[in-house]
Amino acid sequence: MLKIQLAIYAVYGHGMSNSVLSSALKKVMDKLQHVQNAATRLVTGTGKYERGLSRLMHDDLHWLVIPQRVQYTSLL
Repeated sequence: MLKIQLAIYAVYGHGMSNSVLSSALKKVMDKLQHVQNAATRLVTGTGKYERGLSRLMHDDLHWLVIPQRVQYTSLL
């Protein structure tokens, strides 16, 4: 099931796969959140254990966390 969901995500990109992601397992969402957190740290130059990562994501980069992003794009 996980491999199928990831394959659909890879093929259709962000737009169509959000409906698939909204019903995905929490494990998949957590993995995607870890990737987004790593990207935030890379872009902003912050360390792994520094505080305020969510503030940087929301205020500076204007990124939604993965569950909020899936919910937002599924409502569009």
